[in-house]
Amino acid sequence: DCEGAEYEALYSLPTEYFPRIRMIGMEYHHFSSDPSHNADTLQKHLEKNGFTVKRHKKSMMLAFRPTL
Repeated sequence: DCEGAEYEALYSLPTEYFPRIRMIGMEYHHFSSDPSHNADTLQKHLEKNGFTVKRHKKSMMLAFRPTL
């Protein structure tokens, strides 16, 4: 629970760490004026790094790696 730091945490994570993560469940926030701090941009970032993303309810997101 990073209370608004989810964007900085995920955008600054080195790409070599993403394959080590199987699932991310998070609440995202909307109080920043930074244009990259929104659900659409965060979803694209996670998808670019190999995740399937599902949004649940308001401000909730689940990102997971598809199993083979």
